[in-house]
Amino acid sequence: PIAVARGLVPPGRPLTIRADVTNSGPGTASRTAELLVDGRVVPGSAHAVGPIPPGGRAALTFATTITEPGSHALTVRLASGDD
Repeated sequence: PIAVARGLVPPGRPLTIRADVTNSGPGTASRTAELLVDGRVVPGSAHAVGPIPPGGRAALTFATTITEPGSHALTVRLASGDD
């Protein structure tokens, strides 16, 4: 799940996004996570995640600023890995 620190954020104000990553696989997992706003990667948002044991969770926090007014789609994407 993704959670935003505040429901409404005026354009140009800092925004904090939190996400939990769960490893549902049989082995330890390590990946890179990145934040996307409206389908575009936020520069500098990449985070190393892991190692996460099977059944384990990792909490991530991203910070960004959105300058355009309106509603925006926020996504946290994990890069594929060899785990």
